[in-house]
Amino acid sequence: MSSPGRRLGQLLRHAIPGWAERLRSLPPLEFEARRGPVVDIVAHRTDVLYGGAKPGQVAAAFNAMAEGLAMLTLSPGGPERIEQWLTELEAA
Repeated sequence: MSSPGRRLGQLLRHAIPGWAERLRSLPPLEFEARRGPVVDIVAHRTDVLYGGAKPGQVAAAFNAMAEGLAMLTLSPGGPERIEQWLTELEAA
């Protein structure tokens, strides 16, 4: 059985490229407008990924995390940082 960190890392590895592709096609102002809501969810609601969530909360938190990480992959040095973080998450 895999650890929660390993499973989350594996799922994010599959989700991030799809989000990055969607984000690349957005106009710059729309891309920027998405940051605030994503940061809010990641900062305050991703604990639901580890249990105790109501229906829909896990999906919203996971998608916000994947979208936020995809945003980082589109910045200089972002792909390397995300790869390092995912590797550490999966090892936990």
